[in-house]
Amino acid sequence: MPDLTGKTAIVTGAASGMGAACARLLAAAGAHVVIVDLDRPAAEATATAIGAGPPVCGDISDSAFCASAVAEATRRHGGPHVLVNAAGAILRADALGTSDEAWARVMRVN
Repeated sequence: MPDLTGKTAIVTGAASGMGAACARLLAAAGAHVVIVDLDRPAAEATATAIGAGPPVCGDISDSAFCASAVAEATRRHGGPHVLVNAAGAILRADALGTSDEAWARVMRVN
């Protein structure tokens, strides 16, 4: 991992899984990591674990929220220099059991 001291990294889906792993690596490389996730308690736990500031919590399928998350990261640390889009939605249903809205939500998030 290159030295990312002073760089700003935004990580979506950073409350768990691959997003949290990326957040840990970026913080270890010196980046200011901004945790973005829908799950506030888990996002706060990840932020605390890596020494990041408070997470930015909301729904990334909403473009206005995404713009505000980037603005908040920029206000805090400048940048952004790194963006990790690790957020994702999974829908476990067959084609007949999937509503149009559920399908559209998966597409908006992913």
